[in-house]
Amino acid sequence: GLKYEDVEINLPNKNKLYGWYIPADKETEKHIIYLHGTKGNIGLYLGGIKELHKVGTNILIVDYEGFGKSTGKETVSNTINDSIAMYNYLLEEKHAKPENISLFGYSYGGALATELARRKEVHAVVLESTFSSLLSIAISKHYPFVRFIVSDNVLNTKENLKKINVPI
Repeated sequence: GLKYEDVEINLPNKNKLYGWYIPADKETEKHIIYLHGTKGNIGLYLGGIKELHKVGTNILIVDYEGFGKSTGKETVSNTINDSIAMYNYLLEEKHAKPENISLFGYSYGGALATELARRKEVHAVVLESTFSSLLSIAISKHYPFVRFIVSDNVLNTKENLKKINVPI
């Protein structure tokens, strides 16, 4: 029941991200980038988006590379670059100002939201069911060997929160 525009974002690596831009019911300059988890595709998150839409902002939700209709391969570095591409899309295509962009991160998307907020100017960050670091979640899932593969500097929500100076 939400009005939306199909979004296709061309990436420097020749892959494409697919998603939706859901305009607010009343015109506004406020935007939210919805960064989803690692299960399913953007359709799985419609319930949350529908609720979030009630606050009266425009919402951008895009599948990361390797998810849904987006091409490419799902990797941590690709998802970080994908979140930056979403941010740049709002700046370039929707003429959004950084101070009018907020981030909503669900689960894995919360780690991406703090990483993006550390790198780019945003208005605020909202986190739901995220984790403290990629390394901690891997170890908690009984993969202690992963500490030799994954740096604790990558998607470290706990550390990124210390570096973000916006409402969280």
